[in-house]
Amino acid sequence: MGYVGNKPPQTTIPVDDSVTTAMVQDDAVTADKVANAINTSIAANTSKVTNATHTGDVTGATALTIASGAVDLAMLSATGTASSSTFLRGDNAWAGAGVSTLAALTDATVSASDPLETTNPSAVGHLWINSTSGEQYICTDATTDDNIWTNVGDGTGDVPMMVATGGTITTSGNYKIHTFTGDGTFTVTNVGSTGTVEYLVIAGGGGAGYANAAAGASGGGGGAGGYRSSVSGESSGGGASAESALAVTAQGYAITIGAGGGGAGGSDNVTGSNGGDSTFSSITSTGGGGGGGNTAAGSSGGSGGGGCESDCGGSAGTVNQGYAGGSGSEAGDYGGGGGGAGGVGVASSNGAGVSSSINGTPTTRAVGGHATSGGAATANTGNGGNSSSSSGASGGSGIVIIKYKYQ
Repeated sequence: MGYVGNKPPQTTIPVDDSVTTAMVQDDAVTADKVANAINTSIAANTSKVTNATHTGDVTGATALTIASGAVDLAMLSATGTASSSTFLRGDNAWAGAGVSTLAALTDATVSASDPLETTNPSAVGHLWINSTSGEQYICTDATTDDNIWTNVGDGTGDVPMMVATGGTITTSGNYKIHTFTGDGTFTVTNVGSTGTVEYLVIAGGGGAGYANAAAGASGGGGGAGGYRSSVSGESSGGGASAESALAVTAQGYAITIGAGGGGAGGSDNVTGSNGGDSTFSSITSTGGGGGGGNTAAGSSGGSGGGGCESDCGGSAGTVNQGYAGGSGSEAGDYGGGGGGAGGVGVASSNGAGVSSSINGTPTTRAVGGHATSGGAATANTGNGGNSSSSSGASGGSGIVIIKYKYQ
């Protein structure tokens, strides 16, 4: 190609994709040199992310908010079942809202009647509401079948306890004890909520026999008075378990205390007399058997009298009241020991008694009489009389003790 004057510079057109960003100087390309289509697209996209206003479940512009009611139960990942009786806990689980009535509580009872002494709660502090009267009780002493319910509302009083008179009255803890050392009357004026009493009824002990003054031989010891007990955790005589508590009503109950049987004194070959029976309501304890003489046999009783000095066997006791007496020994010049409520008499030695804490003090009673050491038995123990080489002594009188909860 021809030209006039100086030759113009040569220009090379770059091929496609041969210009890189490194070849372009900063700010060398301005907006007006960019195609309008590109500028339009950039502007459109900028408007979508700058100050956009959102609608629907998520609303707002720069600050976004979840719309009210946008999240329903189906969108939650909580475990359990959503219902009108459950709520969502902090551990993302549906749970029951608890009980809605006092009756549903484990430490409260709603009943149409008052509690009884035998109403056994789970623990002290249990609440009892009588839905008929509106009275309210709190258990202040929880002992199986022997509870104390205290009225804490505007009612007429606590669950009623037994009220009675008669004998010598003492207390031990929450219990009243009536002790009869002679005949009398146990009068119940209020039976309380259970209407039962525990008892200890012991008959009079038998008198000791006497063998022979010339030989200086003693007779058999007197048998202990019959022993009957309903004290929980203790025993009756003859190895028997405690009897059941006695139900009583509002009335008077005659009490009879058996006298101790008379001893043979210094008369040869005389058997001691049996002790008298002791009674309380339907409970009768049999008097102890008298001890044998020289050849005269002893007598059966609550506990049996000791055998005679001429090798006689001891006499029988009453089942569930006492044991038999022991055998005598002619060679030893002594009779057999009297049977006791707690053990059989043996040659010359007495049968054991039984201990009771019905009055709060452990006391052993109803011991058989000795056959080698003299002396009368102590009154109101039910012990058998003792025999010696010089005489046979009298047995001890019986006793009746009654116990019940009063507070």
